[in-house]
Amino acid sequence: MPGGGGSSAEYHIRCLSKSLAIAGRHAVVLNHRGCGGVALTSPRMYHVMHTDDIHTAMAVLSANYPNATISCVAFSLGAVMLTRYLAEHPTDSRVSAAVAICCPFDTRVAFTGFDKHTIFNDCVFNPNLTKVLK
Repeated sequence: MPGGGGSSAEYHIRCLSKSLAIAGRHAVVLNHRGCGGVALTSPRMYHVMHTDDIHTAMAVLSANYPNATISCVAFSLGAVMLTRYLAEHPTDSRVSAAVAICCPFDTRVAFTGFDKHTIFNDCVFNPNLTKVLK
């Protein structure tokens, strides 16, 4: 799972998917609703605290590949969603292994830094986040 605003087009997601394919594994990327150039096809937008999409993806994977072992890797705000999903579904998630990379465990604290005018925020972080959210 990519971070907030991300999709399967993100560089780190493509690299991970390629590495998994080389290792003979299959990769599935959960694109966030309406982010990263993905069309918004429902009346509900992406929100980091909604885990319904993960639950639906797991149900579809389980129905189509009942014997598959499911491992998850999530980045940043995607990691927030994944850890929340696993906490909400401790026994019925079908996830056998999970890795949360760069997970902001307190999103309120993490988001307070977005509005601060720093060289990093003004020139790197906010322009890139805005681009993928558009």
